[in-house]
Amino acid sequence: MIEHFDTKDEAKARRNALRDASAFFEVPSFLHRYTKQSQEDGIRYRDRLYTVIEGVTFPADIDFGEMPVPQTLDEYNASLPKVEI
Repeated sequence: MIEHFDTKDEAKARRNALRDASAFFEVPSFLHRYTKQSQEDGIRYRDRLYTVIEGVTFPADIDFGEMPVPQTLDEYNASLPKVEI
């Protein structure tokens, strides 16, 4: 999602709001319900939020990307091939 910002402070405020909204990826209990890959995707997304505004001159259009949708362990297990014995 591309958004327009006139100042770096505006971009930082939006970045911080997106990081707050995605903080659940780093909660220790996250892996009790979601896959390790989901956690890694979320942490990579959160890290990218910092790097995306570095070196940008303002005003600027910035694409923060979409927050990844975590996959539950139940969804992952249901996606595995069924083995009949």
